[in-house]
Amino acid sequence: MNIIPLINSGIRPKVPTRDQILNYKASMQGVTLRTPSYGILPFWETIAWFPNKVDRAAAYQVKHNRRDTHAIMDISGSYREPGQIYDWLDLGIDYTQNDQSLTLFANLCKEVISNGFYVDVRLAGDGQSINSNPSYGQYNDPVGDTYGFQWLVNNFERLANHFSDIYKYCIFTPGYDDIFYGWSPEQVVQFGKLFRSIFPDGNLGIEFNTGHIPLGEGNDYTPGGRMQDYDILFGEFDGWIGSYNLADRDSTGGYKGDQIWQIVGRLSYPYIWPADEPKDADKNPPPFLLSSPNPRGPFVFNVFEYDTYRWVRNQVTQQQIFEEQQYFKALGCKYVC
Repeated sequence: MNIIPLINSGIRPKVPTRDQILNYKASMQGVTLRTPSYGILPFWETIAWFPNKVDRAAAYQVKHNRRDTHAIMDISGSYREPGQIYDWLDLGIDYTQNDQSLTLFANLCKEVISNGFYVDVRLAGDGQSINSNPSYGQYNDPVGDTYGFQWLVNNFERLANHFSDIYKYCIFTPGYDDIFYGWSPEQVVQFGKLFRSIFPDGNLGIEFNTGHIPLGEGNDYTPGGRMQDYDILFGEFDGWIGSYNLADRDSTGGYKGDQIWQIVGRLSYPYIWPADEPKDADKNPPPFLLSSPNPRGPFVFNVFEYDTYRWVRNQVTQQQIFEEQQYFKALGCKYVC
């Protein structure tokens, strides 16, 4: 792998508190990025795919203008689904192959930190591995260049060794929304315990897809519950404003429904009942699941992907993204990307 010139401000911010690093804002939808190398992009939030420092510098500036706090770094990733520009440009990269490439990735993460952001390290563990006991593995998803659960378990210590001096500046997230669903509940628990064996005071995230709270049972988030090793939940939701698929639209003109109301009601407190949610949907608000802290502090819920799919395909405007963002905030969500 070629050496990538780094942008080094020479400034190392103070080690953040847990509250500071879990106060998370990144740009998963609604941001246009003008890059010298690739032109105008509907930004898919990862810095790791840009080998040219001029493009990373452009991304940093846009993110500073938005007052983002975090930058996502995919340890291996791409986005080859048809119908959007990242497939056409064939952007993406895999840093996992050897110590040289992992050192490069860690140095890029240090660049992110020196430019004023914390790092969300996405670990390419989406789904299940193809091989039963892979070492360096093969892609279980050649669209996204991910490896799956068993590969991540077998390789996490090797990956983590490159973060020993900066792990407190990072949130480690096993992957994107193919973690839950995608992993079994037992695998979610197993990786959490593995992570804590290496970084007892580190920050661990998990992303869930539409309608699925990991692991879903009320006592999972109580003291001693199955989710005790995790710190932040990243939520995915379906966009609704200006929906191009009439089958997805409800009487309000868009698809909201329980995929938002039932999930947010369980993860945000107080939940502010919206005018367009039927009053007979529940006799009472859904039970709030995150009232008990884990051993390190309170759980955090972040509304992470809520219209990324349409955004990167130029099927939704910045104004529509803004309106969706404001809807989540009006429900009582504190952290909305």
